[in-house]
Amino acid sequence: MQTFSTIIQGNAYQKTLLAFLEERFTYLSGNEWEQCICLGRVLVNGQNQVSAYHLQVGDSVEFLPGDLFTGEEPEVDTSYQIIYEDEYLFAVDKPGNLPVHPTARYKTHNLVSLLQKTKDYRESYLVHRLDRETSGIVLFSKQKEFTHKLARLFQNRKITKTYLVYVWGSFPIAKYTKGYILADHKSQVRKKKLFSWQAQELGKYAATSFFKVEEKYGISRLLAQPYTGRLHQIRATLCSLPQDHRSRRVGRDSFSVLIIALLTLALGFSTGLIRRPKKTGVFYANIFRGCEEA
Repeated sequence: MQTFSTIIQGNAYQKTLLAFLEERFTYLSGNEWEQCICLGRVLVNGQNQVSAYHLQVGDSVEFLPGDLFTGEEPEVDTSYQIIYEDEYLFAVDKPGNLPVHPTARYKTHNLVSLLQKTKDYRESYLVHRLDRETSGIVLFSKQKEFTHKLARLFQNRKITKTYLVYVWGSFPIAKYTKGYILADHKSQVRKKKLFSWQAQELGKYAATSFFKVEEKYGISRLLAQPYTGRLHQIRATLCSLPQDHRSRRVGRDSFSVLIIALLTLALGFSTGLIRRPKKTGVFYANIFRGCEEA
């Protein structure tokens, strides 16, 4: 029987089992996860648990979907590239439309499974995640014990992430945002997030810096550096700006944000930088070229 499992890390400590599943695995609704728990399809350390169980660091959470998901897996983009490798780790340039790890819908059509089918990367351990739609750098460890050390560096913000974002409109030269990320309960998309400038009871603090590096044909190219690691932080923050600022002029800048592309450009370490090769930006250069030719 196909199963999916994960080990609870510090950021999920004391969350209820149901809250963790809703937040982490958004392909099922809260009611659907509640039903799976009641049917014994979700196990904690091999045992049935109630949805209100408070998770502990090191707990093993296992999902047994049974016949819950049937049919063929959706097609994905498998054109990933290894862009850095040493004796301890390697970095993958992941395309958009490729999940990082197995899910109920993408059991084998995901980056981890594809790597494990290869001869050279059978023994590889995922250090951090990207959304399926986001392209960019994903880090893997070659040794299990080294994985936890790298994961802690991400959790403690010792490794910085830089994202490249394309948006419609004339964005300010630089903008620093701080506020709160929370679920958008009005949206039909279960995992959609909102950004609020005001403190919210269920909101999670989020801070991001944006820097404009180029503007052509009504499109701004930005560098984004998040100081917190919230789900959909950059998208939610950018999409809130026209709403919160009423699309008013900010100095000489006026913008109405519609994200065209989002990718992880670089990972910064105290000892160096892992950056995407310049050739991987060809597609995004074509965004400008297409506007020029239109």
